[in-house]
Amino acid sequence: MDVLPLMQAVIDLGTNTFNLAVGEILHGRLFLRHTAMRVVLLKKEGLPNGDISEAAWQRASLAVKELMEEAQTAGASQVQAVGTSALRNAVQASLWMAEMKNKFGLAVQLVSGTEEARLIWQGVAAAGALTQDALLVDIGGGSVEFVHANQQQIFWLQSIEMGMARVQQAVPWSDPIEPKEVAAVRAWLQDRLAPVLQHVQNQSISRLVGAAGAFDTLYSLYSGHLTPAPLAFVPREEVLGFTHQLLALSRADRTVLPAMPPLRVDMQVYALLLLEQLLLALPAVEGITTTSWSLREGKLLELAISGS
Repeated sequence: MDVLPLMQAVIDLGTNTFNLAVGEILHGRLFLRHTAMRVVLLKKEGLPNGDISEAAWQRASLAVKELMEEAQTAGASQVQAVGTSALRNAVQASLWMAEMKNKFGLAVQLVSGTEEARLIWQGVAAAGALTQDALLVDIGGGSVEFVHANQQQIFWLQSIEMGMARVQQAVPWSDPIEPKEVAAVRAWLQDRLAPVLQHVQNQSISRLVGAAGAFDTLYSLYSGHLTPAPLAFVPREEVLGFTHQLLALSRADRTVLPAMPPLRVDMQVYALLLLEQLLLALPAVEGITTTSWSLREGKLLELAISGS
């Protein structure tokens, strides 16, 4: 795995955002040359049975067009895309994927939750965040991936359809947030976290690692830096403190926080409630190691290994 055949690009087609990474492998290491994100909110209109609205499909198509142009400007010789939770469950996903192939020459690979978790692990391991055994978490809009692993191997993994767009639809907030709504979210999360909590009870896990998304925002809230860090650490008491702080604020107050992206104004509160439950179940964890690397970096590495 010495050199990719020229520069390659991967677009992670998530539920809330589409994320681009352009990079190359040199001397066995991945070097990112360009990254970009577009907000698409595929579940914004809240249609039942996994359906995605026509407006959301249009947002998705525009995002792909723009990211393809950015990838080509950055020098990518090939662009591949990975579809996750929302596209896995969408009724018309195959039609939209065929349209992306016809319009832009973009091949979209739909991956299972298990494969999504594996790619996330591969990207996070490449960032150097798994030097010890840890529980790795990636909080998406549609699903959340949990991986008990270290740099060399995966011991256990689980992908659960409990992403932040799903809990937001299940238990929407008032403004300000009411205690009964917080209790309802905690109960919703607790129910879906059952297999994860059962696993960690039988393990000696003392490290928690978070990949991209909500963890980039957590790092920004803690550090005041808006640019995501490839590797950082947020102490346990700070995570729990941010949870209580954001629950006490109105939406307007959360919106003007200097390190709060518009996308995360509501979803970050849900994400922190999930992290609160994990920290309570893992008393030995002193904080959360965060990394901006995740699925897209893992897929770039896989392309290098396969020579695609």
